[in-house]
Amino acid sequence: MTAISHLPRSITLIDWIPRSRLRDVLAVSSFALLTAGAAQISIPLGFTPVPITGQTFAVLLAGGVLGSKLGAASQMFYVILGALGLPFYAVPMWSQFRHDTKLEALAWFGNIPSTSIKWSTAG
Repeated sequence: MTAISHLPRSITLIDWIPRSRLRDVLAVSSFALLTAGAAQISIPLGFTPVPITGQTFAVLLAGGVLGSKLGAASQMFYVILGALGLPFYAVPMWSQFRHDTKLEALAWFGNIPSTSIKWSTAG
């Protein structure tokens, strides 16, 4: 056995409520909607065109309150809701992929070879 297998499980704020599937579903969906609402808060900075948004705080709060697995699930749910067309983003995700011939929407993934996506979505 290694020492890593004996590490205690980290306690988060959600652990104060008895564990159930309903608790997890409500927590994940609530933090997805909190992230969507906090993303609308924008603080412009004078030295850069990129503002600070409340979304960063909501993502960190979700990870701290829900833990790593439920926090990640809440952010994936947020992305899925936005991809389905809820007005969470400035430009709907699928139309952004369809009209973005330079694939700037995927730039935050890093330098990935995406020629096939570019050819299939060039409109």
